[in-house]
Amino acid sequence: MNLIKNNSNAPGRETVCVPATESQMEVWISCLLGGDDASRAYNLSVTLTISGSLNRSFFEQSLQDLINRHESLRSVFTIDASQVCINSHQVLDLYFEDLSTMNGAQKKSFTDNFIKSDVNTVFDLMNGPLHKLSLFKLDDSQHVLIFTAHHIVCDGWSMGLFLEELGKLYSARVKAKPAGLAEVNSFTQYALDQKKFSQSKEYERIEQFWADQYKDSVPVLNLPLDFQRPAIRTSKSQRYDALIDPELLSDIKVLGNKQGSSLAITLRTVFEILLYKLSGQDDIVLGLPAAGQAVTGNYHLMGHCINLLPIRCQLRD
Repeated sequence: MNLIKNNSNAPGRETVCVPATESQMEVWISCLLGGDDASRAYNLSVTLTISGSLNRSFFEQSLQDLINRHESLRSVFTIDASQVCINSHQVLDLYFEDLSTMNGAQKKSFTDNFIKSDVNTVFDLMNGPLHKLSLFKLDDSQHVLIFTAHHIVCDGWSMGLFLEELGKLYSARVKAKPAGLAEVNSFTQYALDQKKFSQSKEYERIEQFWADQYKDSVPVLNLPLDFQRPAIRTSKSQRYDALIDPELLSDIKVLGNKQGSSLAITLRTVFEILLYKLSGQDDIVLGLPAAGQAVTGNYHLMGHCINLLPIRCQLRD
């Protein structure tokens, strides 16, 4: 672990550098090889609609508290991505705009266009910041907060934690009471623990387990496609969302419970069966994102702590 003093234009700011995790370096390599389009593809964004009167000063102080609390919100990377550099402090940079004079259609159009632009931000992984915060006033009783961050410092778990803690911090300020947040988990310690673990016998055993899953072959999924794949891989993509009927969802949950399966794994199994029917292949590999926070007991940790597990599924009629 390296300590670099005054490593910025901010007087008195210090920077601590720790080894980047393997999954962070994987993201960095993907961005390096794929360029700006690949980097944009790793952006995460969440929109929070706030109903009721908003004390903007308290709200901004709560956002600053989160930046002070979580090291990942103050992080950048060295040029080779071998280290995460965490600044001792970082001032909140909140973009604010009052849209209250617009009509409903104009507000929706403005925020939709802003979100589309925001999520396509190309973050500077070496200089940061690696997140953006924007607040829009729709009227006196409704605001919208947009939080966008690069996946290299944030994951789905982090997004949920960010919103949960923001609510507690703001409510505490309004009520003039302690927020009562649990002790934060340090990303510095998490990274050092991961580095130590990667050099252990236990890691070698786990690595061998996964290698053994594919010692005979690595199945490649060949789906019937409408168009030819491009000769050169790109990061261009699209997303389609579908709503499940509430009654059907209830039936799926009941089915999963009878088998001792979570909803996520039940839906995953359905997806594997669909791929089997579409491709005719009975040996399929799907990536399963696993949250490192849960595995290591760091429940109050923001950061990129995802491991993508290549789960092999062999279906039988």
